[in-house]
Amino acid sequence: MKLVRPKESTRPRERHHCKICGTQVAQSDRQRHVYHRHLQRTRIFECPLCNFASNYDVHRVKWHIKWMHKDDKELEPISHENEYRKEIDHLNEECFPGWQHRRKPFWWLDNDDKKSE
Repeated sequence: MKLVRPKESTRPRERHHCKICGTQVAQSDRQRHVYHRHLQRTRIFECPLCNFASNYDVHRVKWHIKWMHKDDKELEPISHENEYRKEIDHLNEECFPGWQHRRKPFWWLDNDDKKSE
């Protein structure tokens, strides 16, 4: 389930046209689009304690760990991004040619560290 929060800004979000499927994608959703629509992998991010997984969103798994495994809520999801790195990079270039943003593996750990400072 994807949660959509209304933006307070009235400025329209920049959209990008996927060259593979023609979908208009918000700039911030490009990597999610590649994972969800084109990567064709069912378990990119996994819960380390049970069978729960997501094929596109690490935050779904983080939320799952926090609320379903309350005694172990400090655990992090298992990521298989490194295993699929060549395929991900190829699809990023096919979908959005010239796109320079590439997430490094375990990028969400860096973001959480910055928030807590």
